[in-house]
Amino acid sequence: MLGKLIKYEFKATYSIHLLMCAIVLGMSVICGLFSLIPTDQIVDDITHAGTVFTVMLQTLLQALLGLMMSGITVTTLVLIAVRFYKNLLGGDEGYLMFTLPVSRTQLLWSKLITAMCYIVLTAAVCVLANVLAYLPLLIKTTDIEVNPGDVLAGLRELLRIFIDLLRKIGYGDVSVSLMLASLIVSGIISIPVSVLRFYSSVSIGHLAKKHRVVASFGAFFGFYAALQLITLVAFICLFVLLTAAVTDQVRLAVTEIGIYMLPLFSAGQFILHYLITRNVMNKHLNLR
Repeated sequence: MLGKLIKYEFKATYSIHLLMCAIVLGMSVICGLFSLIPTDQIVDDITHAGTVFTVMLQTLLQALLGLMMSGITVTTLVLIAVRFYKNLLGGDEGYLMFTLPVSRTQLLWSKLITAMCYIVLTAAVCVLANVLAYLPLLIKTTDIEVNPGDVLAGLRELLRIFIDLLRKIGYGDVSVSLMLASLIVSGIISIPVSVLRFYSSVSIGHLAKKHRVVASFGAFFGFYAALQLITLVAFICLFVLLTAAVTDQVRLAVTEIGIYMLPLFSAGQFILHYLITRNVMNKHLNLR
């Protein structure tokens, strides 16, 4: 049944997301094509004026593309929160959803999985848009041929340099592998955490008798402030330990343990936001 809920959620939301992605990618292609227009200075005044106009147009298109990428990111997050509120915590739609023969946990997970897919899609579109917009200019100015194999090889080379740097610092192969795995796992967990932070904020706002939207914003910024405070305290503690009169081995061990703690910290956030959201849906639902 969870699969049917996810399929229904995609059917209800895919059109607007795909439209936004298509617009951003279309703008990136236009930016890439305009970047190929030569802008060399020529003595002729008319040509010089045309060159200035071309540069201004290229700059404007790049700025517009940046605004559009920021816009699609913000819009995706807003739509995720609005969809959750209207579908599960709102009036008529909420009543309809909770009459389905499915558990509330399945309803929550269908929203969460769909939202994560859209966040990954949005991030991939933004990366691809940057490639389409600036890669032609890079090829033109450097006079080189670029293919996907070269790009992947370059990324592997950067990763190898980073690993070699860790080894020179004093970390062994096992430690390097575990630290990289910790960073990857923490990054993966951060995707559902970012969605659940919105869900838990909206859920807390749902408990308010009036001004629920304001209460939701307050809860979100409260979570954000708490996260920043915990991060700041952790960095201060790490800085104190690293600058104390200890051996290099102790500093390496402290840094390594700090990296190992990142997935646990992300998992803790996941559990906290998930339990808040599920608790509101199970015990404090007030559809009106």
